[in-house]
Amino acid sequence: MNTNLLCGAIYTGFLIPICWYDCTGFRIPDLLSGGCFAAVLMLQLAGASSPGLPVLIASAAAPVLLLLLLRSFSRGSLGLGDVKLSASTGLLLPGIAWLPALSLSALTGLAVAVPLYAAGKINRNTRIPFAPFLGAGTIIIWTVLQYRPRLWIRWF
Repeated sequence: MNTNLLCGAIYTGFLIPICWYDCTGFRIPDLLSGGCFAAVLMLQLAGASSPGLPVLIASAAAPVLLLLLLRSFSRGSLGLGDVKLSASTGLLLPGIAWLPALSLSALTGLAVAVPLYAAGKINRNTRIPFAPFLGAGTIIIWTVLQYRPRLWIRWF
């Protein structure tokens, strides 16, 4: 079996309980985010087309650093569980492929939050779990890159 497909399946398998925990309790257990990171890292390293440990670590660290920066500007509105989950996103989408995934995640979050805010269903202090949006953006970009790899070349 293709290790990229297996990585996507493992990420999605971890993502389901992660989203449930985030939606019900606004927490992402370290066991799930760490397990996802470890499983995807091992599979990526075992793959024939592995970019290597230094590239994978840099790919995992980049979205973490970006979300930590955003978290500092948002005064803690973005949870650390989301930051930790972004490391797995960086592993699943090495290089800078995680950047469109984070962008899509933010846009889908806005697409849900803005109409709810406009309708008066939520206010500025309402907590919205980000893991479902981060997961959706990641899986969408990962799927596009699996089946349309030339699209990536057109983007950059």
